[in-house]
Amino acid sequence: MTEINRADEIKLQLTSIRKSSREYQDFQRLMVRYAMERFLYRLSISKYQDIFILKGAMLLEIYLNTSIRTTKDIDFLMFGYFDTGAVKQMITEVCEILLDDGLRFDIEGIAVTEAGADRPYPGFGVSVPARLGAASVNFAVDIAFGEAVTPRAIRVKYPSLLGYPQPEVRVYPLETIVAEKFQAMVLFGVGNRRMKDYYDLWAIAQNCELDGALLTLALSATFARRATKLPEKIPQGLTESFYANKQKKQNWQAFLKTYSLRKSLSLEAICQNVAALVMPAVEICIAGEECNLVWKSAEWRSGDDSADNFSEPENTE
Repeated sequence: MTEINRADEIKLQLTSIRKSSREYQDFQRLMVRYAMERFLYRLSISKYQDIFILKGAMLLEIYLNTSIRTTKDIDFLMFGYFDTGAVKQMITEVCEILLDDGLRFDIEGIAVTEAGADRPYPGFGVSVPARLGAASVNFAVDIAFGEAVTPRAIRVKYPSLLGYPQPEVRVYPLETIVAEKFQAMVLFGVGNRRMKDYYDLWAIAQNCELDGALLTLALSATFARRATKLPEKIPQGLTESFYANKQKKQNWQAFLKTYSLRKSLSLEAICQNVAALVMPAVEICIAGEECNLVWKSAEWRSGDDSADNFSEPENTE
């Protein structure tokens, strides 16, 4: 089958998914999701598979077993530190892997830039131009360095939209995701514009189980690594001074509209849910006590009350 025919066949299959799915009503975003998945597969069979640790919205699709918000970015932590030239070479080599999946990358168009000053960590942004037949499916790769992954990265299989071989990638544990997003809320306070972090933590609180002991370890490690003091009370970014602010309400509604999310989700309720998830663990961290709690069914419970497995995907390492 020719490359053009394969791409057309894939677009027909993706059209069927769009018609039957509430998550992917935007066909362009669905095609980009496919492109990013196949990039992950190329990475997983490359010599760089152990260097890149998946995080961000694409990872949450695994933990939540659904796409809570579509994205055009792949977020990674890289172990070690590399300059722009080395990062570009790695991404280029991954994109040069030829597979019969209809996807082709514009190697010459790959561009790497350093992270902006508003980022709480060093890193790079990579623009990755790609095509599925005649359709543009460009996406970005966001790379961070020097973060604390607690207790350690795990290797999991990433879901395939069309039944192609699944990428096996290293990923953040759920507790580290929570710790990093909460630290950003503490750091930025009432000036926080990262509405996606609020939504993501709310979705985790509503749908996932967390090990309290691991969460306290992740909070301690992340805040220490980012030189941030654990808050002794609810941080401003979760209080009325934030969620009652007119501009923040507008930012929140704009975020919901962008991702076609329920408009009835109030920023106040989101902040209260996030505080209920994180603050008990923070208090235990500050007190230096052991945590025997699990987060289950949107509340903290004694660890003795739950013998179920936690929500982390199966580790294939």
